[in-house]
Amino acid sequence: EFWMGTSDQEAEEYVKDAVALGYEEENARTWVNWEKPRHRVQVPDFMMGKFLVTQGQWEQVAKMKKSRPILNRNQPTSKAQRICLWIV
Repeated sequence: EFWMGTSDQEAEEYVKDAVALGYEEENARTWVNWEKPRHRVQVPDFMMGKFLVTQGQWEQVAKMKKSRPILNRNQPTSKAQRICLWIV
């Protein structure tokens, strides 16, 4: 559980900073209001992956030549499974 959004006090500070940088006050207020109201968020547990992957490891995978896997057309697959197969 964590806080998300912007408090009224923070919003006023952001608007002042944006105006000082040359933005129109009306636009700054519109942008800041997208972040309001400040509220608590609770995200249920979910699985991101089985193993930790470093940025360096991901960069090595991203550089690899991509190939399209041959999927069994009679076997149902989710979009996520197809993307994972394509990456490998």
